[in-house]
Amino acid sequence: MARGVRNLQDVEFDEYTRAQIFRELNARFGFPIKEWQRRFLQELEKVPRNQTPDEFFMRFGNTFINPILNDILCRHRLHPTFNKFVEYVISRSTR
Repeated sequence: MARGVRNLQDVEFDEYTRAQIFRELNARFGFPIKEWQRRFLQELEKVPRNQTPDEFFMRFGNTFINPILNDILCRHRLHPTFNKFVEYVISRSTR
């Protein structure tokens, strides 16, 4: 696991952290930030109100972003690429 990140479940995915991840997806893979943020908010409207955006973020990323990253990188569709990517972004920002 990346330095500084022991468990992704212990990380708070506030708006700033989500923005960092979307910016890095844009820089590395060309993901359009505004469109992906819009999709995230659309999907967030479908989840129960007791689930926060922070809690929902990893599920969103694994459901919608992970398969795309795995296709781009020619990996098995269930490879945890999105989780590793998030670990990388968070560990880089905590250095």
